[in-house]
Amino acid sequence: MYWCGLGEAIMKQILAVVATLAGTYPAMAQNVIPPVKFDFLYRGRLVIDRSSSQDEIKRRCPPTTFPYHLGCGGPQPGGWCHILMADDETIRKYGWTPEIVLRHEMGHCNGWTLDHKGTRKP
Repeated sequence: MYWCGLGEAIMKQILAVVATLAGTYPAMAQNVIPPVKFDFLYRGRLVIDRSSSQDEIKRRCPPTTFPYHLGCGGPQPGGWCHILMADDETIRKYGWTPEIVLRHEMGHCNGWTLDHKGTRKP
């Protein structure tokens, strides 16, 4: 479990790195990036759990159209956000990057709905 309470300057640097890395992996041709309106670092209290168990992620996350589960996230009662993500090895095994998955889930923290309207390519 990771607790993020970073200053705005550090968060901007992290977002710049994520944006740079996201553009460097051509294997990801599907629309998974949130609309611009939701595509920014979550500014509140954020808890990120990681798991190498597909069973655990399937149990704790909503169903997906993908044959595998890489994570889920969203706002929680009390004004904080929780993200559950697969471990880096599992994410890369399916042709994605942890940065893309985090960016997708952070979009949900920022209010992007589970219908994924407006999804964009990385």
